[in-house]
Amino acid sequence: MIDLGSGDGRMVITAAKKHGARGFGVDLDGGSLDLPIATQRTLGFSDRAVFYERDLYQTDLGEADGYHDLLAAGGQPHGAAEAAPP
Repeated sequence: MIDLGSGDGRMVITAAKKHGARGFGVDLDGGSLDLPIATQRTLGFSDRAVFYERDLYQTDLGEADGYHDLLAAGGQPHGAAEAAPP
């Protein structure tokens, strides 16, 4: 999975922890990545959850197996009911 604007990294870390997924988070604010980087190291997910400080518009999405959009503002997902798997 690729989380653009990952902030605290909870989406990538949760996907790795609960579902064994691998992915990376991207955020322009490198300071906000301190927490998810520390968390993924503590939990031992360095091989499945990685975080980068970069512009999301300069991020190669070619590594993704598929695409799914979920807009979250202030930690509140919008459209989650429509996006949730059946």
